Amino acid sequence: MLSHRAGLPYIDQSLTLEDVCNWSRIISLLVDEKPHWKPGSTHGYHGHTIGYIAGELIHRVDPQHRSYGQFVRDELDAEYYVGIPNKEIDARVAPLFEKKVQKVSVTI
Repeated sequence: MLSHRAGLPYIDQSLTLEDVCNWSRIISLLVDEKPHWKPGSTHGYHGHTIGYIAGELIHRVDPQHRSYGQFVRDELDAEYYVGIPNKEIDARVAPLFEKKVQKVSVTI
């Protein structure tokens, strides 16, 4: 799974912002998703799903059923955050800005 070989790099349906912000919904969809290749047979970056998969794995095997973020903070790094829990942490986060890109049409 952590080597991006699970065969679940995406969920094969349209998702809303509400869907992707609903942990239980995404986990349910991933559980029902048929792998896009035989797990372990090849590599495909799981950028859209690895957080959910790793987080759910930790939640299920951890005797305290901690979230991914809480598990990492407790066990590995007290300064690691998933999300922004308070204004003190928010002040340490770099802002992101969307750059408007001019579209160019090319006729050949």
